[in-house]
Formats: sequence, structure tokens, C-alpha cells
Amino acid sequence: MSRQHSVRIRPAILSTDAVDKFIRKQTSANAELRCVCEAGPTGFGLVRHLRSNGIDCIVVAPGKIPKKDGDRIKEALQKSVYESITKKELIMAKRGNKGIRRLIKATGYSWQGLRAAFKYEEAFRLEVCLAVIIMPLGLLVGETATERVLLCGGILLLLIVELLNSALESVVDRVGPEHHEMSGRAKDMGSAAVLVTVVLNGLIWILIVCF
Repeated sequence: MSRQHSVRIRPAILSTDAVDKFIRKQTSANAELRCVCEAGPTGFGLVRHLRSNGIDCIVVAPGKIPKKDGDRIKEALQKSVYESITKKELIMAKRGNKGIRRLIKATGYSWQGLRAAFKYEEAFRLEVCLAVIIMPLGLLVGETATERVLLCGGILLLLIVELLNSALESVVDRVGPEHHEMSGRAKDMGSAAVLVTVVLNGLIWILIVCF
């Protein structure tokens, strides 16, 4: 490689502002900037951002890199993992994810998810308040066990769908802040699922109470 060219490997950049700052720093030196990004959800978002700023960017996939016959990326990855972790640590890790301890950890993660949804999602908070009102009312209005299950279960189903929709939106936002048709479509479908559940709850209450 000639002296006019150099290769710089950048660590993880967590925001588009940091990317723009890096671009301005390089272009201020009248350097021709060419980028290479690894294929993946975050990588594709970075590629779109770079190309929107007129930066030439190439996407590479580790699985497509030429290698010797018989080499397998999965086996190489497993070998490197096992070399970096001792046998004792592996045994402790396996034991730590089984039985009651695994159930306790999973319950803790679930509780964290509920707290995050209640803290950051206004729609979920509204639906929780609605559930506090509707569920006791459903127990009073329903004449049979089946009716009570339908009236109370419908609002619980709405909470479940809202949690899934919020999780989907968080994943889409994590991929990249820029507007993309597929991201918008995913969010719209999640919102549509919530709407269908609301309509279902309305039909259940109308059919049971009025008929």
C-alpha cells in the first residue's frame, strides 16, 4: 500500500453523531475515505448512513471470506471460546443456568421487562390502569366462569400484545435511527396487532353484556 493510503480500524461507534464526527475529521485532511462494514443489522444501518453522506462503503460477510478446504467458521469459533474459558468456568456456567436458579433469573428478567415497559411506554401504562378497572368489573358482570375468563382474559391478552409491540419497536430503534420502509412496516404491523386486540376486547364485552 502506498504512503498516500492507510487503513484504520475503528472500534464500535454507538451513535450516528460519532460517525459524522469521524467523517468530518478524516475529510478535513483532504483524504479519500472508503469504509468497510461487517454485514448485520447494525452494519447495514451504518452503511445506509455512510452512503447517504456520499461515503463509499463496502459490506463484507465473514461467512463469504475465502478459506482453506475443510475449515469451518463455526468450529473455529467454538474452539476460540473454549480456549478462552476454563473447564471449571464452563461447568459453573452450566450449573448456574439450570433448575431453580435459572427460574429465579428468568423471573427477574421478566420483572425488569415489566418495569421498563411501565416506565417508558405510555400506552402500556394506560392499558394497565384500564386493566385495574376492567378486570374487577368483568368478574362482576360475567355470569359464568367462561364469561369471566373471556372478559378478564381479553385485557390480559391486550397487555401481552402491547409488550410484544414495545419490544419490536425497541429492536427496530436499536438497529438504526434513520427512516427505512421495512422498519416503518414492522412498527405498523405491531401497532395493528394492538388494534386488533382492542377490537377483539370490544366484541367480547358487547356480545357478553348485550346478548
